[in-house]
Amino acid sequence: MKKIIFASLAMVLAATVIGCSSGDTEEQISGDNESTNQEETTEDVSNQDSNSEEENDESPEQQSQGETDSNEILSLGETGKVESTVGDYEVTVQSFEILETIDGEEPLQDNFILVDFEVTNTGNNAIEGKDIYDAMLFGEVLSTENTSIESIDLLDETLESGDGATAQFLFDLRDSDSYDLVLNAGLSGVATEITWRFSADEASN
Repeated sequence: MKKIIFASLAMVLAATVIGCSSGDTEEQISGDNESTNQEETTEDVSNQDSNSEEENDESPEQQSQGETDSNEILSLGETGKVESTVGDYEVTVQSFEILETIDGEEPLQDNFILVDFEVTNTGNNAIEGKDIYDAMLFGEVLSTENTSIESIDLLDETLESGDGATAQFLFDLRDSDSYDLVLNAGLSGVATEITWRFSADEASN
């Protein structure tokens, strides 16, 4: 009888020890799995942050490229939009002529360059036409603007909101194969700077 009791106690103790050992193992495995999951989650968050930083690093470059595209060089017949402290307006350079004389007057350099353009007031306030005459013409050298010849169609009127008008720029310039007409040159802080490029072959005369 005693042997039976001792045998039963021994079996109970063995079962208890095995159960505790199994529980410890399961807890350890569970703890290891949680630790692994936390490490993987941390790595995923880190990778997402890294990718976000890379995208943010590219964003200013993309914005810069966008700004550069807005300053593209235009051709004859194309319209440039100007935002300025005197008002907002659009300018279309329509055509140009290369002239040896105008009204019997000769240029100081090789030729006169007479440029025909159209302007439209797209802002809400009136614009004085004379404020739009910040233009330069570049060939092989910088031109001299000449507005003293009476037959030139100068923009000397006031343009109300929505009004449009045609006018002319006159330049005195050496011979060149191509020309760059720059509106608001050097005034980018107060007005949009726009460039039209055309070749001597495109002259209407």
